[in-house]
Amino acid sequence: MSPFFAAVLPLVQLFVGSPTPLGDGIDRATVSRVLGAYGVDMQACYDDALKKDPKLRGTVALQLRVDQDGKVLKAASTGGTTLASADAVSCVVAIAAKVRFDEQANPVTVNYSVAFEPPQDDAH
Repeated sequence: MSPFFAAVLPLVQLFVGSPTPLGDGIDRATVSRVLGAYGVDMQACYDDALKKDPKLRGTVALQLRVDQDGKVLKAASTGGTTLASADAVSCVVAIAAKVRFDEQANPVTVNYSVAFEPPQDDAH
């Protein structure tokens, strides 16, 4: 089984890596639910970048450091990012920084990736 799973959103694929907890962590279902709620906002970042480059595609790999209260202390793009739009990447990171999880026993690091592709042309 792959260490990643995906929640399919309109034009966005969200790949949530295994959370790396320090003690009790956040389960995958929770990570998927919480991050999935921000998919439309992340899509808007990408849609803005598509206006400049209609063929833009790629992945934003993110790492979130979450405290015991569920607040994201740090959100950062990691080396797996392939989306060639600094504005879109910064926008997605800013949205990820707003994510809020439930309270937990210990801090946790959550790694996930969001894959973006332009809409498919319906013409045959």
